[in-house]
Amino acid sequence: MRFAAYIFLGGILAGNAVAQDIHRASFQCAEETVIPVKESGAAPDVLALMKAFNDRFPVDLADNLLRRAAAGKLSGEEKDSIKNGFLMTDEDDDGNVMMARVWKRSDGHRIFGVNFHIMADVLYDERVCFYDYDPAKETLTTYRDNPVSSFRPEFATATGAIKTYYSFEKDGVKVINETVDGLLFGMVSDYPRDGLGFKFRGAGISLSGKAYDTVKGISPAYYAFYDIDGDGNSELFFSDRNHAAEVIVAVTLNAGFDDRKWNQPAVLLSRSGEKGDDSGLPEFEFYERGVGLIGECGSGCRSFSYVILDRGRIDSRIEGYMLTPEELERLGGPENTDPGSCKITRRNGKNGELSYQECQDFFKGLGNPVKPDIKWNPLVSFEKP
Repeated sequence: MRFAAYIFLGGILAGNAVAQDIHRASFQCAEETVIPVKESGAAPDVLALMKAFNDRFPVDLADNLLRRAAAGKLSGEEKDSIKNGFLMTDEDDDGNVMMARVWKRSDGHRIFGVNFHIMADVLYDERVCFYDYDPAKETLTTYRDNPVSSFRPEFATATGAIKTYYSFEKDGVKVINETVDGLLFGMVSDYPRDGLGFKFRGAGISLSGKAYDTVKGISPAYYAFYDIDGDGNSELFFSDRNHAAEVIVAVTLNAGFDDRKWNQPAVLLSRSGEKGDDSGLPEFEFYERGVGLIGECGSGCRSFSYVILDRGRIDSRIEGYMLTPEELERLGGPENTDPGSCKITRRNGKNGELSYQECQDFFKGLGNPVKPDIKWNPLVSFEKP
């Protein structure tokens, strides 16, 4: 789907060095390197910079493109693309491709980026290298001190199987994350140019099912990832602009109880922006095995909803209301008054009403309280897949 936006180009000149394996070149180009760019002047185009790069890290794909360019055999579409600062080689028999783009900097320098789209094992992977072109020295110097080169996915999966892809746009770079073990959301991080380099603007996220409707309802402005129970699977958090309304979403396969919706994310808890009766907004509480939401239901009463997680999925959920310990003691304890209501829904289908003691046992099963480290980022778009 990403490549629909690209203009497919074919091959450019040959360097004298023997072309090397594209995998090796994609790793070696990240090393500290200075590459001379012969007779390039103040504003070399992407083709000239690719030639210099390929002289240092020769790859057959680039050789083929450069040869055709030297022979005047580029198509009109390819020439237009190069004028606009972008090129792409033909695919080889394995589907490997090289792409490159040049961006202007406000100080007269250029940023030159190369993207290797490579078959790795049975899946495609991408690796990028960036260089600073200095017109005074006519050199390309490794440009690693930028947020795109240092990008790492903000979320985690139990298998660690996260793929990262790059789209070289005219005004910057978009970084696309995909997973191969079934996380149920899409994410594109946006790094527009900011004069001298790239700057993180935020990310666009897509969700499906009821989770999308719930999150859309709070007009989300921020997102965050946090692994609530430390099992290696991140949960996805959304907040409105004032951090008043928030939604927590589980994004692994079979996250909810409905087997028919095994491929949809599930809302763990949601908090509206409406204030409670006495003590402000309902508060999330985090534990070793789950999360809860506490609110007001009158004087001496608390409403609650708690979720215990198992491998990124909802294991069980309780909801209800309960007298506060102080109010319960004042009324003579659970033996002498109605302490409240506590209903449980379990993955194994054993649902129903819990006694006061059973509800307390559920609370203990959440483990010790945890202080979460949640780092919010701007949400630049939110949509369905």
